[in-house]
Amino acid sequence: PSDHVKVTPTSPTTTEVQIIKVKPEDEGDYTVEVKGVEQPLVRLKVHPKPVIRQEMQLPKVKFNEKETLTIVCQFDATP
Repeated sequence: PSDHVKVTPTSPTTTEVQIIKVKPEDEGDYTVEVKGVEQPLVRLKVHPKPVIRQEMQLPKVKFNEKETLTIVCQFDATP
């Protein structure tokens, strides 16, 4: 438990685990230990949010029919 991970018992037989603002390094297998026996609980897969590297600046706001506009989108993401 930390500011990033909260563990809260919600009943005598239930505990809630909350990961706040999930990060790529939180990815992995999570287990639960009951009476000294560890068992698999869940596999967490984190998909990083794409980050736009450059805002698009258009040469003009209005375009006439049949004009060509090329738009390039640059972003960083992990597949």
